[in-house]
Amino acid sequence: MHDAKGRELHVGDSVLIPCVITDLQAFEEYCNVTVETKLGRRPDGLKEKFYSFNTGVVLRSLPGDDNTGEL
Repeated sequence: MHDAKGRELHVGDSVLIPCVITDLQAFEEYCNVTVETKLGRRPDGLKEKFYSFNTGVVLRSLPGDDNTGEL
């Protein structure tokens, strides 16, 4: 198994999945998002969708955001 750049993956590796939020569902105490991958899968290039991610498990990815350290 290899990542999008061809680097070998191992159980326990941390990975980033470039995605764009396509839907927000806000509730009183939390929010869920639907995201679509920016990279297409192999071999057909189809983009994947992930539904109902709680925003507590995501990090914003904008220029200037520091997502390299521990929470």
